[in-house]
Amino acid sequence: MSIFNIDISYKNILSKRRERKISISSIIISIRERIIRQSTMNYKEIEQRNIDAFSSALLTRIKEICKKEKTTLSEWAINSGVTPSTLYDFKNKKTITLGLIVIKKLCDSIKMSMSEFFNFSLFNEINFDE
Repeated sequence: MSIFNIDISYKNILSKRRERKISISSIIISIRERIIRQSTMNYKEIEQRNIDAFSSALLTRIKEICKKEKTTLSEWAINSGVTPSTLYDFKNKKTITLGLIVIKKLCDSIKMSMSEFFNFSLFNEINFDE
């Protein structure tokens, strides 16, 4: 919630105070509740953006490796001991991300370290501190 929104809310509450003679403590509680509600919404929005950014980077990295290794998602999954549906569900956004064990199996099958897998510009561009 921006300072501007808080200011408008405060003015609305003050006008109600004049009309109904609401106590100052009620005003403070009301403003505090609005700030908490707004910050919770912002946290959820930021968390969802981070999940979306990470998932997008992960999918891009997987596609890039498939191209480099000249393989398909299905072939790579089978060679890794991962069910193809795991990768296709992720690709088709039926699941939001892949577990580290799945990523480790994928990496092991092509002799790639986890650090090499995650050493990718899109992962480094995600700002989890927003």
